[in-house]
Amino acid sequence: MTDPDRGVSALEARAYELARSGDWRALHELLDRAERPDVLASPVLAYRFAEALYHTGRMRELRSFASRYHAAAKETADSTGLLRALNLGGIAAFELGDVGAAQELWEELFSLSETLKDEEMLARAANNLGAVADLQGDRPRALTYFRMALPIYQRLHQQRGLAQAYYNVAGSLRDDAQFEEAVAAFEQAVTIAEDIGYEPIIAMTLASRAELEIMRADPAVARSLADRALGMSRDSGDPITEGEALRVRGIAATMLATQSGRAAAEDGTDDLEAALELARNTGNRLLEAETLRDLGMARGRMMPALLEQSASAFRAMGAVAEADRILQLMEPSAET
Repeated sequence: MTDPDRGVSALEARAYELARSGDWRALHELLDRAERPDVLASPVLAYRFAEALYHTGRMRELRSFASRYHAAAKETADSTGLLRALNLGGIAAFELGDVGAAQELWEELFSLSETLKDEEMLARAANNLGAVADLQGDRPRALTYFRMALPIYQRLHQQRGLAQAYYNVAGSLRDDAQFEEAVAAFEQAVTIAEDIGYEPIIAMTLASRAELEIMRADPAVARSLADRALGMSRDSGDPITEGEALRVRGIAATMLATQSGRAAAEDGTDDLEAALELARNTGNRLLEAETLRDLGMARGRMMPALLEQSASAFRAMGAVAEADRILQLMEPSAET
């Protein structure tokens, strides 16, 4: 229950402090106890509650809340709330693997933000549409969207958004094997996040940078980076980044085990299995697809059942190129 002595303004101030520090568990507990009509009536509290749902891995709840938030904003003609609800609904749909629905919501957000001249939400829409393009394997389009967001965030002095945009640019460059450019963008993201004391984006960046080191065949560095990301994500109660850090650490551990000549790599597969459990518990379909793929190749041999599940999940999300790549990897094992 909301404490009537403190009022909504005090609740907003406390929610701001918790969000700024990245204490998502405490933020969720605070607003989950509040009167839901109070939360929906306050654009600040509604958005903070949605942030807490996202960062604590409650994607199904987030999708339901975003729908209620959208209805409330429409009823009160709250244009800012409407834009935020579209953004949040897209985020929930994307994480749950309904990428087509996410794209539709974000395209509506992009168009409405342009009409309303809301630059911050326009940048968010561009960032998110870039993520869709990246998943679909269209790196040039993804980078165009991400780089559209960068100058807007710079002009608005929105440091969190700027760090997120650099993180997205880095991930896309990494996946395109432009490693040096990716490292520079990762460093930009971390520098900005450190300047404002925002640990969640630092943890995300460390996990993503660890995957770059996997691609550069340096599992020792990858494991060290993933360890740091894992500790930070657990401290802030962020199961999505925790799952990603576990996934990458698992890959690094299996690579190190192979290099040392050990026949088994239980430590690595344990991390991957933990990441898979987190993915399923939170409803994060992309993490689930990635982890199934990595588990399917982690034991030194192809495991067709896991790889087929992964390919099916990627295809359902529109990541057709990745699905085809996984199936192609299975072809030699089918011949033996």
